[in-house]
Amino acid sequence: MLKAPKTQRVLPPEGTHIARCVRIIHIGTIAEEYMGEMKDMNKVDLTFELVDETFVFKDGEDAKPFVVSKEYTLSMGEKANLRKLVEGIIGKSMVQGEADMFDIESLLNKPCLINIKYKESKAGNKRAEIATASPLMKGQVATEPFNHPALLTYENWNEEYFNSLPSFLKEKIIGSAEYKTMKGITGEINPDEVPFE
Repeated sequence: MLKAPKTQRVLPPEGTHIARCVRIIHIGTIAEEYMGEMKDMNKVDLTFELVDETFVFKDGEDAKPFVVSKEYTLSMGEKANLRKLVEGIIGKSMVQGEADMFDIESLLNKPCLINIKYKESKAGNKRAEIATASPLMKGQVATEPFNHPALLTYENWNEEYFNSLPSFLKEKIIGSAEYKTMKGITGEINPDEVPFE
C-alpha cells in the first residue's frame, strides 16, 4: 500500500535546556524485542517540559513550551538507562541499595538540565531524544511549568486522565499485564474494542 510520507514535526533545538519533569506514566509490563528476542519489560514514560524554549505550534495560539518524552525500562540496575538519567538529575552516583529504594515519582516537577540530540528514523524523519541530564547550575532558575505535572500509576489510577492520553500510549498501557490485572481481563486485548470514555 502506498502511503504519504509523514510530515516532519517541529523539534526543539539540540543542546542543553532548563527543564522540568511534567509527566510520569507507568505503562506496565509489555512484550518488547530486546537483542532479537521478545521479553516482558516493565516500562515507564517520562515527559520533560523545556520551560524556556517555546514555539507557536498553531496559528492564532500563544507560544507553548516544547515537551520531550522518553520511555524507560523500570530498572535501577547499574547499567540501566533510567538510573543514568536519575543520577544525572540528582547530580550524584548511587550505590545499588540506594538506587533500588529511589522513588521515581519524586522526579515529578523537579528542575534539571537535559541535553537534546536528534535521532533519524529509517524513513528519514528526525526526532528529539533525551541524551543526558544534570542538575541546574549555580544561579540557574527553572520557571514553573506551563503543563500541570501529572502522574499515572496503577496505585494512583485516574481513568479520566488515562482517556486524555495519546492513542499510542493508551494502547501500550492496555496491553500491559498490570492493566489487565487491574481491569480483571484475561487473554489478549484488542485495543479497538476497549471503550475510551
